[in-house]
Amino acid sequence: MAGHRGDVDRGALWRLALAAVSGPAVWLAVGLLYGAVGRDPSAGFLIGGAVVLLVLAPVGTWWGWQRRGGRLAVVETRQWIRSGTVPDDVPDAVWRPRVAQRQDDLTMGLVAAALGVVIVALSVGSAVTGSPTAWIGAAIWTGLATQEAVTWARWRRPVAALLARPSLPVHSDVPRGVPPQESSN
Repeated sequence: MAGHRGDVDRGALWRLALAAVSGPAVWLAVGLLYGAVGRDPSAGFLIGGAVVLLVLAPVGTWWGWQRRGGRLAVVETRQWIRSGTVPDDVPDAVWRPRVAQRQDDLTMGLVAAALGVVIVALSVGSAVTGSPTAWIGAAIWTGLATQEAVTWARWRRPVAALLARPSLPVHSDVPRGVPPQESSN
């Protein structure tokens, strides 16, 4: 099994760096788009938001990993789901809650996608009735809702299949993965 909650691999560092860069970049891009349609946001608003996201985006990523047992536990769980198998030395009490958490995350993502569709509809309605900046919100929420829906569609079946796998009985005197012997009576 992977290490403990504090493990950080190279992939984690890249993900944190990407979060630190992409959060402010998206904030500034949206601000510039608003400026392009005639609503100039203040420099303090743009810079302040970018600085806040520079900190919050990687902290949020890190916090999400920690809620799920650490970055390496998240990676390991996704490997189990992709392969459809869990190593025999991993007890049900370890892998089932992790995979069930992934299933809960997918459900919340689908709810977020549905809410995103509602926000897109409201934004389009607002844009059509005279607020051209609402198209920016519609575009952003379309992207977010699409990403969540694609994630749900990609992971839901493998997660459900893994959770449907029967639990193996645990015998203290028999190594895990070795079936108990029938009695000869």
